[in-house]
Amino acid sequence: MELTEAGLFLKARAEEMTAIEAKTLNQFAHLEDFIAGDVYFGCGETEAMRLVMQALTPLGRAYSQIHFHFISGNAEQIFDALQKGVLDFGLLCMQMPPADFVYRQIPFDDTWGAYLRKDHLLARKPAIAPQDLYEEQVFSRAAAIVRARLEEVFGSHD
Repeated sequence: MELTEAGLFLKARAEEMTAIEAKTLNQFAHLEDFIAGDVYFGCGETEAMRLVMQALTPLGRAYSQIHFHFISGNAEQIFDALQKGVLDFGLLCMQMPPADFVYRQIPFDDTWGAYLRKDHLLARKPAIAPQDLYEEQVFSRAAAIVRARLEEVFGSHD
C-alpha cells in the first residue's frame, strides 16, 4: 500500500505534531528545573551593596534567565515600594527594622561624612565625633527615618 501525495503530507504533519507534543511534555516535566524571572531590589548608595552583589553574582551566572533590577532610593521610598509589592527585596540602613517584614542583619557599617568649608575648625580634624557636632547646625536633606537615625547617633541639635 502506498500513500497518496495528500496522505504523505498528512503523515508528515502528524509526525511533526507528535514530536511537538513530546517536546512540550518533556519541557513541562522539567519546568521545576527552569529558573527565570525578574527580581527587584531597592537600595541606597551603601557600601553594603558589595555583599549583595557578591551573593547575586554566582546566582546570575548559574541562572542566566534571572534578571536583577536595582532601584535606588532612600529608606522611606524603599519601604513604601516593599509594602506595595513593587520591590522583592530592600536593603535598608535602619536601627529598628519594620515589624511586619522578615529581615536579616548585614554585618556592615557605612562610613558617614560631613561637608565643611576649608576654613571651618572641624575641617582640620582627621575625624569628627558626635560630640563635635553638638554646637553645630547640621543640615540634611535626608528622609525622616534617616534624620531620626542622625539624632539617635549625634543627639538632637535643637
